[in-house]
Amino acid sequence: MVRDGRPILADVDWEVRAGQRWVVLGPNGSGKTTLLHVAGMRLLPTRGSVEVLGERYGRTDARAVRTRVTLVSQAMLRSLRPSLAAHDVVLTGRHAALEPW
Repeated sequence: MVRDGRPILADVDWEVRAGQRWVVLGPNGSGKTTLLHVAGMRLLPTRGSVEVLGERYGRTDARAVRTRVTLVSQAMLRSLRPSLAAHDVVLTGRHAALEPW
């Protein structure tokens, strides 16, 4: 990923296998949220390819894949209604929506 001419993520090759759980750690500004947005098909990389659950970004309906990849992060809070309860915030990730169903 490149932003404002500066590389944010470079040479990332990440595979998550069935049953694995991962934690992404790093200092502020290191690209953690960007990586997760790309992996969750919420952000198109500037180069390279992304395949999630057997679907390649750009060749599939990313909205359908997002319902199978849950992402709830502090960065998402700006897009949510401030009055949502914590439980409802988690449900927004489950349904790839900004409001609970």
